Amino acid sequence: MTANRTVKDSRPLWSAASTWILLLPLLIFAAQVGFSFEVGSKNGAFGGASASIVSPINSDQGHLLQLQTLGAYLLCCLVMLPFIRGLAHDFVRNRLITCFLCFALLSAFWSSNVTSTLMHATLLTISVAVAYYLVRRFAPNELMKLTLAVGASAALGSILLIGFFPQYGLQDRGGYITGQWQGIFEQKNICGFMLTLLLLPIFYVRISGRYSILARAFYSVILLLIIAETRSVGAWTVCLCCIGFSCELAILRRMRHKDRLTIVALSTLAAIGGLSLAIAHWGDLLSAVGRNPTLTGRTTIWSVLLLSIMKHPILGYGYMGFWQGLRGESANVGLAMNWPGISYAENGIIELCLGLGIVGVMIFLLIYAHAVRDAFYCLRRRASHEAMWYTTILVYVAASNIESGRLFFPSDLGCILFIAACVGLRRESDAIRNATPAQRLSDLPAAS
Repeated sequence: MTANRTVKDSRPLWSAASTWILLLPLLIFAAQVGFSFEVGSKNGAFGGASASIVSPINSDQGHLLQLQTLGAYLLCCLVMLPFIRGLAHDFVRNRLITCFLCFALLSAFWSSNVTSTLMHATLLTISVAVAYYLVRRFAPNELMKLTLAVGASAALGSILLIGFFPQYGLQDRGGYITGQWQGIFEQKNICGFMLTLLLLPIFYVRISGRYSILARAFYSVILLLIIAETRSVGAWTVCLCCIGFSCELAILRRMRHKDRLTIVALSTLAAIGGLSLAIAHWGDLLSAVGRNPTLTGRTTIWSVLLLSIMKHPILGYGYMGFWQGLRGESANVGLAMNWPGISYAENGIIELCLGLGIVGVMIFLLIYAHAVRDAFYCLRRRASHEAMWYTTILVYVAASNIESGRLFFPSDLGCILFIAACVGLRRESDAIRNATPAQRLSDLPAAS
């Protein structure tokens, strides 16, 4: 055990009360903006006009979602309480993440919506603490199992709603979106992206038992079926990218160091070539999957929002302070788009830039770059399964934020797992640096 490794609870995962307490809050955070049966008014003939992605803490669904979100945070604080000193140390040690949190809180001084900024920045801080707690409390393989439990719960709930309560399980937006699977989630894209994230641990987790292979296959098939039936091209693309990356990591792990460098170089060239072809035939490619060159209007939204960003490019409008309906600068966007209820940029970087400007985006990019550096350090050796899972989460974050996704968003399991991946990769790389000479010569992972 190295100095930087936290001693984990040795009890089996399901014997600890904290595991069961955490399942519900993590499922709520996976749903992001409330379960489909709680926001069922967005389905139907008039649902499409008002459908938008908002925070559950200030949504138009009344007090139910607010109490649900606050209750989830309360349960998390309850289980984190015995770890308060260790979590404080994590905030000190991870300075860039703490810097982002401080900047989000400080943005209340120039925010267009001070109350929203202070409230969401506080919840974001608790979300980061939850990520630190998960890494500190659970061994990496146990954390993967916990994530799989959330995925299994989400998949089971989705299948039940789709089969028995299709008015909630199937998405209907005024006739232009009809019949796509959304399960327990408020919208089909959220369903596809979140289940993709919850699918990732199955490629790396170590499961013992007679039926482990069958359980792994069943879990994968069910989640892939739901993702396919969402008919979300964005989710399909991200899912294929993550699966392809996972397969490549599995191959690289079995190769010698020099052979890995060759495969990585060839894969990079192939990716560049494929991207070039995709750009050259962009219109035909989108038509083949039923999309138009505007990405279903997303490019139009981005062009309008860039005008708003140019008015406050450095500091933005305050964390979670931009979207105010028909008030402030967001009113100009709603009128320009003829969409009064719009409340999301459909791009993680643009959304972040609206709130915290170029400064906030740069801090995030530094956090991401440090995580990528740690990932490369781990992958240069025969990385542990945990390091590969963390690295795949980084790939998911990059891919999902091109035409969707959210960065450093409270009440979002994606944000929590991203922070856990950053911290986990740092611990994995530190463990390798502190490995004995014999471990380094054998090219084996220092920690697993």
